[in-house]
Amino acid sequence: MTDSNNELVFESGRINADGSIVDADNDFDQTVFEPHYNTITSPDQVQIYEAIMGDSGDQVTYTLLRAARYVKDNRLTPKGFDKLAVPDDVAVHGAALNDADFNLGSDEVVYRIDIPPDVSGDLDVSVSLNFQTIMHGYLQDLYMPQVDQPLPVQVVDFKAMYEAQSLKHEPIASVQTTVVSDGGGTPTPLPTVVLSVSPSIIDAGQSATLNWSFTDATSCTASASGDDNWSGTRSATSGSEIVSPGVTSTYTLTCTGDGGTASESVTITVNTAPAAVAPIVTLTASPASVSRGGTITLSWSSTDATSCTASGNWFGTRPTAGSESIAISNSVTFTLTCSGDGGSASSSVSYGARGRRWLDLR
Repeated sequence: MTDSNNELVFESGRINADGSIVDADNDFDQTVFEPHYNTITSPDQVQIYEAIMGDSGDQVTYTLLRAARYVKDNRLTPKGFDKLAVPDDVAVHGAALNDADFNLGSDEVVYRIDIPPDVSGDLDVSVSLNFQTIMHGYLQDLYMPQVDQPLPVQVVDFKAMYEAQSLKHEPIASVQTTVVSDGGGTPTPLPTVVLSVSPSIIDAGQSATLNWSFTDATSCTASASGDDNWSGTRSATSGSEIVSPGVTSTYTLTCTGDGGTASESVTITVNTAPAAVAPIVTLTASPASVSRGGTITLSWSSTDATSCTASGNWFGTRPTAGSESIAISNSVTFTLTCSGDGGSASSSVSYGARGRRWLDLR
């Protein structure tokens, strides 16, 4: 932003000739990273859409083999991409997950700038979205030599090639506009909104408690994605409410006052119960042949079953696994039916007559 004399009034995210970004935390300290912002109020806050890997201790890492998870992933999503309805391997991570307007392929960032009282008249505002193929912070980590070891020749060659080319970033979208400052008066404070939830992760059927407070607002409206019961106005300046979402939902409280509008969002993750699995039953008999009046052994096992019932030439309840010896004199059939949350299943064995003396397993 510049004034009518082309003097700089505010700047955030300027890219230097070497590809570093002014005030971007990660470019100058590779152990940290720039957070995701919903509102920017000072020049040292820079909105960077990026993926930052963390190791098993959630420390920033640039080595793929050391990465265990993303500690930040606010890369702009494809149009129509619902961050609340996608698998974990493509999920949004970090503060962007609780940013209500970061979804479905777009994001809204509010720049709230204090204009010095001696600045008045037309202010030229220029905003651009820039693309970098490689993060400056990643390069600094790559260039960092190991203890008592020189840089690999491949890294030295790459560094020389990268520094020789001048295209360190490329604008992919830009917009310009003009605003007017009256150069005086005390600005009306922006509403402040605090919204929290406990717990933030529940199982299906459980509840969580939303707590909120706000100041400098004349009206507040509740909204939620996934839970129609959190809606309408909230007039009390502070309060709490128990909610029981059936699916993962993001709750937002938007407050408006003389100084503008502010909002805060939280997400409740709902763990759904796994689908019930149908039981599997196995019933076997031995030996394969027995003389009439001889004894056979039935053996059985089951998975995902809570009860079993015998029928045919035996009857009554049976444990979900076991064995039993039975004397047989004629053709017989034994059936075992086991039931569980996923339904029921059966298994049978039969012996048939062979001549006047023998019974064979069929």
